[in-house]
Amino acid sequence: MERTIVHQHSKSQSQTPQQQPLFGIPEPHRHDVLSGRGKSVNGHPGNIHFQTLVKSVKHRYVAAPKSDKPQFANAIVHNVRSLNPPGRFLKQEPNSGLWYDIGDKKALTKTRQALREGAPEIVETDLKVHPRPRSELPLDKRLKKLDANMLDVMDALLLMKGGRPFSDSPAPTPAQQNNANHQTGV
Repeated sequence: MERTIVHQHSKSQSQTPQQQPLFGIPEPHRHDVLSGRGKSVNGHPGNIHFQTLVKSVKHRYVAAPKSDKPQFANAIVHNVRSLNPPGRFLKQEPNSGLWYDIGDKKALTKTRQALREGAPEIVETDLKVHPRPRSELPLDKRLKKLDANMLDVMDALLLMKGGRPFSDSPAPTPAQQNNANHQTGV
């Protein structure tokens, strides 16, 4: 017996629910997202639409707090499943060659993976285009931006408090420390 799923569309009251088989699908339609690899899968119209949706939100997904990230995958899966005819997330059964719907849980997993793909490169590129404010840079990188005079003053302050200087110079001699105390008015 062939299983079917009824997808309700809220776009129009005049539309009737579309019945879509979940198993034993001989030929995917244009809105279906196919699992697998290769040109035939990547070039399928449903996969192209899916990748377009992913690309359209990927930068916002990468920048979003972790708690908000599931909303992006949910919205994409909902978009695909809300098309007319409804898109399905299909995988091909190797023995029969027929397709079956992988279900929402696996569709969400596939979508989250697509959203994460290339995320480190996006973060790196975004930081080059939109550098973090100076206060967010690590201390060592902020210190590299200080001029030599400022670094000398900071070294003197640290020496006064018994700390190690920022500069790469060896530990100060007592005379250097005395000089540092004099420069800062101690």
